[in-house]
Amino acid sequence: MDQLNNILKLPLQGKAHMEQLLPHRDPMVLVDTLVEHSENRALVHLTVMNSTLFVSEGKLVASGLIEHMAQAAALHAGYTKYQQNLPAQEGYIAAIKEVEITKVPEVGNRIETEVQLTFSAAELSQVQVTSRVGDNVFAAATMTVITKKQDDL
Repeated sequence: MDQLNNILKLPLQGKAHMEQLLPHRDPMVLVDTLVEHSENRALVHLTVMNSTLFVSEGKLVASGLIEHMAQAAALHAGYTKYQQNLPAQEGYIAAIKEVEITKVPEVGNRIETEVQLTFSAAELSQVQVTSRVGDNVFAAATMTVITKKQDDL
């Protein structure tokens, strides 16, 4: 944690910093900036590049957009743990419901994803995640996440 104390001031940018708060490693990191964070909300960005995993024919495919949304939720949780001087916990998507993808982003687009924590108890949490490019909503979903207990790590 000592290494983190000097780097985690918002906005937090770059894959190396994201890897401090997520279990993911490059090339699987699909978030590049934590813009805002509060107890129940986060704002996360990803600029889609040709080198971004899940890009095909100049677009981030739907499964990549969903993975980005899940990582945005994980980034919220990881930064929350950091603020509590605790290590980030590994988690799993238990359910995705009410998912709607109206469009997929293209290379060069910056996705802005808002994570809203709607429920949290023990190792279970639920978030509402909305991804936009500019003023246009590209995707929205409700995700239920189960976090590993500390003693299971």
